[in-house]
Amino acid sequence: MSENINRLNDALLQVNSAYKQAVEDGNAEEASRLAGQINTLGTEITRLRAVKDPAAMAAEADEMANATARDVAKAFPSSVIRGGAAAIDFGRNVLDLAEGGPLALASRLAGYGAQAMQEGKMPPIDYKETVRPALADITGGFSEYEAQTLPGQFTSTTGEFIGGAAAMPFGGMRQAVTSTIAPALASEAAGQATKGTEYEGPARLLAALGTPAASTVLQRGAQRAALGPDARINVPGSARGQSVSLLEQAGVPMTTGLKTGSDKLRKVEGSLEVPLETKTGLTRAVMQMAGSDKPLATGPALDEIGNRLGAVFDRAESVAKGVPAESLGASALKVLDDHKDFAGDDVIPQALTKIANKIAGAAETGAELSGRTLQDMRKKLRKVMEGKGQDSNVTFEAALRLNNLVDDFMIESVRAQAPKMVPELMEARQQYRTFLTLMNAMKRSPGSDSAGGLISPQMLSGALRRREGDNYIRGTGSDLARLARAAEEVVSSASTTKAGGVRDVELPKRMSDAPGATIGALLGASGGLYGQFDNYMVPLLGAAAGTAGALASRAAPSVARAAQRSKAGQQYLMPTGDSAATQMLLDTLRSGARQTGGLLNIPQ
Repeated sequence: MSENINRLNDALLQVNSAYKQAVEDGNAEEASRLAGQINTLGTEITRLRAVKDPAAMAAEADEMANATARDVAKAFPSSVIRGGAAAIDFGRNVLDLAEGGPLALASRLAGYGAQAMQEGKMPPIDYKETVRPALADITGGFSEYEAQTLPGQFTSTTGEFIGGAAAMPFGGMRQAVTSTIAPALASEAAGQATKGTEYEGPARLLAALGTPAASTVLQRGAQRAALGPDARINVPGSARGQSVSLLEQAGVPMTTGLKTGSDKLRKVEGSLEVPLETKTGLTRAVMQMAGSDKPLATGPALDEIGNRLGAVFDRAESVAKGVPAESLGASALKVLDDHKDFAGDDVIPQALTKIANKIAGAAETGAELSGRTLQDMRKKLRKVMEGKGQDSNVTFEAALRLNNLVDDFMIESVRAQAPKMVPELMEARQQYRTFLTLMNAMKRSPGSDSAGGLISPQMLSGALRRREGDNYIRGTGSDLARLARAAEEVVSSASTTKAGGVRDVELPKRMSDAPGATIGALLGASGGLYGQFDNYMVPLLGAAAGTAGALASRAAPSVARAAQRSKAGQQYLMPTGDSAATQMLLDTLRSGARQTGGLLNIPQ
């Protein structure tokens, strides 16, 4: 570029010389022509001088980028230190600030307290900063670095809020820190918009505290739109949220549609049936409660559980022996009496009568019951509980109660003979109960799930309603019963029929693509029509628009499903138990507490 300017300057000198000569010669026509050339050359030189050299421009841009990067690199760590120091100082002064009253505290946070106090509108605050100045001295003034660029200023404000949250990590460090980013950015944006005015401090404060409230409003709106009016989690008094938490703790994966009970979301997810991964997760959880690490309740896996538990009981029975207490004998006879009271016309199995009478007789006469005898009792009781020869819930309950009495006696006998075996025996006993329930559930539930080793909530609930009765209904039964009840509520297929017998099923894939495809087709058609009369590129653009619309339409469901299945998406769509107003207030208060350092650093 400089070469061009030099060349034009040389030409300008020559033309100027020729112009002077033409004037001296009195050649007016030539002088006029040369004057025009002089004007043209001067204009071009001025233009070229106004255009920066590309290399110089690139160097200048690089320097600006480097300066911004250096500014941001200094702004973030220094602001984090500054925000944390302000939060610590605030904690040290909180009692003094509280004594000044809420108006004084609000004035300090808003950043216009000094002027207000001078005008006598607010009580003075003796706010002592000790940590912040000390850190400034230690860091050689680094912690008080002021950002020079716009990115640096946004970074600085964000760092101050993060530092305050880290110093006061209410709700956990990770949540505290991440929850301050959006309010910090909003606060700085408001500050930039009102920079240099008397409204800057209040604008920064209101933006920071208003962001969580606004986020709550948007979230609740998104939840209502996404879940629809029939989401079961929104039913007043619903304990579905607790059931979801219980299943999550057990490692059962669930879609957002399952968690919320929203058929609308489940349609977007692509299926009204329970996903295979959810069934597998529930099966794995139950198998773990039975002491197995196998993912499916297949025949070999169940045999492995039975053999392992049987070996534990065999070792216990080899050392168990003793005389049952009179109270144990009385409890055994009471089982028979209760059966007679509730069984109606059902006849109690002879095995139960013999076992109860044998326990009571040994207690009365002081006869010793051996481990072999106990083993025989448990085998017979298991046959009764498995339903061989009877289908009475009352009989099942009686057999289960007698089995518990036998187990109690065996554990106490082992405790006296080999106390080190007791913990293993206690664990095996609990796992055995789960195993029995599992076997009953699989046996009484034919179908592809059962044959494939999958345990459904319906299979579990049927077995546990039978085993634990009212305790299952009230949710006060065993750990397995609580898990099964939670699964029965949450993990179920959606109804395909609305009230009145109207079928309500997912739209076919081609129909679900219709909106996007239609838009694309209209764009393509309009482009084609316009292209007949004008630029040949228009029909091509129209065709591209049509293709894009169709592709977007097909991609949208997949994107939506991926968003819903993500952890962040599920958290966003899961409503809380609080009202919107209450949640807004709670979010604002929590946000204010976490942002302490940043709020205190709002410029006056």
